[in-house]
Parts: sequence; C-alpha cells; structure tokens
Amino acid sequence: IPPDLREKPRRPVNSDVMFHLLRRASLAAAAALLLGGCADRTMPKDPELIANFHRDKEDLSRLVEMLREDASLRSVSISYPPSPEKAIDEPRLRDYRNLMSRTRIGSIFASRGKGGAALPKDQTVKFSSEYGLSLSQSKGYFYSEVEPRPLRESLDLTENDARVPPYQSHYKRIDGNWYLYLESLSD
Repeated sequence: IPPDLREKPRRPVNSDVMFHLLRRASLAAAAALLLGGCADRTMPKDPELIANFHRDKEDLSRLVEMLREDASLRSVSISYPPSPEKAIDEPRLRDYRNLMSRTRIGSIFASRGKGGAALPKDQTVKFSSEYGLSLSQSKGYFYSEVEPRPLRESLDLTENDARVPPYQSHYKRIDGNWYLYLESLSD
C-alpha cells in the first residue's frame, strides 16, 4: 500500500475534552427545549381553570385561611424561600407547598393592607398557576373581598380581542370572592 493511502494512526480522544463537548451540547439542547417550550405554551382556557378550581376549592380556601393566620407572609413559592423568609417556619412552609403542589399553584402573592393587617377588606391573594404562565402573560386564581376591575366575560383572548395593557390585569368572576385573572407581564 502506498504511504499516502495508509490509514494514519488516530490520536486518542482526551476524556476531559469529550466531557466538556458533551456538556455544552447537552446544555444547548436543554436551553432550546426550555425556550421552545415557553414560547409555544398556550394559556389554559377559562373552562379548564374553572373546573380545576371547583375540584381544588377546599385546598385553595385553606391556603387563604393560612395566609390569614400568617399575617406577615407576603409570598410563598414552590421553588423559592417565602417572603419575608422568617415569616413562617419549615413545617408551615411544607404545609403551604403540599397544598400548592396538589393544586398546581407555583406561587402565591398576598397584598397586605396598611400596617400589614391579615386579610383586611382591601386584601387580595394572587395564585399563579403552574400551567398558566408564559413569557408575556400569567393566568391563575385571584381572591379578593372587593370586586376587582375590569371584569370580563372571558379571559380567553383571541387575536381579535383587545389585548390586556402592559402590566395590568383583567378578571372573571368564578364564585363568591374568587376570580380568574389574566395579567400582562410585558410591553
């Protein structure tokens, strides 16, 4: 065999180099899936959220009662520490997270009245649903003893509907002091 046609010996592949190449490829693939998943996610329709509400109403009402008991708590999340962090102890945080997990609530935000009073008349509680979040909108449950505005017949917006203005919310009554909300998260 002529020397120019002979198979040249291959250099051994450095395992560190291969590891870093595979890690970069894996991270790029994960980022593409994550961003693609967020971009393509559609908001759940009102009837789906309302059916879930009626199924989970007892647990959601229990979360409101817990917030009444924990007067200094402003927010609690499945993934992040509560705010303020010292507002509740670990067993209580586990109680919140168990109920949130059962009801597929990702985070809860309580707006406290003046002086931080526990659920005054102007108190509202926003329940951000794990399945109602996209890059530009959030949809979930809203508890308020004062009727929020503007109320709409439907929050299932089509391209022909007027969009929710940036950083504002629209509401739809479900039952009593419970509403659905649709919030614009960007311009």
